[in-house]
Amino acid sequence: RNYPYMRKPGVVQFAEKDARTMRDYLTNYLGVPEENMISLINEMATKAEIEVKIKDRLRGLMSEGDTLYLYYAGHGIPADETPYLLPHDGDPDSPAITAYSVDALYKDIDQLPAGNIFVFLDTCFSGRGGREEKETMLMAGGRPGILKVKDPLLLSKKIVAMSAAKSNQLSNYYKEEGHGLFTYYLLKGLLGDADSNGDKKIQLKELSGYVEEEVGATSR
Repeated sequence: RNYPYMRKPGVVQFAEKDARTMRDYLTNYLGVPEENMISLINEMATKAEIEVKIKDRLRGLMSEGDTLYLYYAGHGIPADETPYLLPHDGDPDSPAITAYSVDALYKDIDQLPAGNIFVFLDTCFSGRGGREEKETMLMAGGRPGILKVKDPLLLSKKIVAMSAAKSNQLSNYYKEEGHGLFTYYLLKGLLGDADSNGDKKIQLKELSGYVEEEVGATSR
């Protein structure tokens, strides 16, 4: 959540709380063992650490057919070809050098031995700072990024992804609940609110539809 190399160093509201809450959910409700969890929060989330954990550590932890859950809360940076996730030590004016492109992320995790990979990105790729009291530009002359895959449920044979905002939208926070809007409704949906047909199972399309509808309604 902390970004010391932005022109005006600041935080992404509630991102740290979101990450810790997501970790608790994965452990307590989905049964992911503590020893299989990797958390990078604040100054720990450097570009080098993120890439080492994804490209090396995860490969050592995983067996063929395992399930991987990847969650990110923070700033996104637009670019002509692919948006970027901004790490703690990233410079929003030089994303190609200091940030982690979304395309590279998907390529890297697709090479892992996991059978199913679920990606949740609570960020925006508009070039504007989300989750702030006053909207600010992250980089001079920033243009909206383009998310190449618009359908959040179709990314590859084993990767499904959901993100908080499209290229021209902000990823906002829910002040009353102390969470990012996307994360708040993502967790409520996973805990049962997205079960629209009452069959005690959460289908991906149910979850996607629920989150999109609730985030939109609360934003309005």
